[in-house]
Amino acid sequence: MSFNIFSQTDIDSTQIRLDNKIAKMVVKELITFDALKIEAKLLTEKIILLEEKTINLAGIINTQKGLLTNYSNIFTELETQNTLTRDINEGLKADLKKANKKASFWKITAGVIGVVGGTLLITK
Repeated sequence: MSFNIFSQTDIDSTQIRLDNKIAKMVVKELITFDALKIEAKLLTEKIILLEEKTINLAGIINTQKGLLTNYSNIFTELETQNTLTRDINEGLKADLKKANKKASFWKITAGVIGVVGGTLLITK
């Protein structure tokens, strides 16, 4: 058995006869080539999809890094506020102690003056 092969772009209509074995090899190579073209197209599409996923994941990672930076800044700000509140509380405690000492001093002084004044009034 032999196959008649001709070129589609050849103007000359001469035909080439191929041996059955060689014709089978040519057909096999053509089928393999077609399959490889399809596989190459699919792999290219897969690569494009993977690149898009990579870009999306990079965007997600950058967003997460931004969130971590924001949370870190918030945490630092809260620590600063906590330190300021602690300092204010300590200052207020010290001021309260001073005010209590002054109040005690004036109470004692008023009591002494009251006793001395009362004694003076009684002794006159």
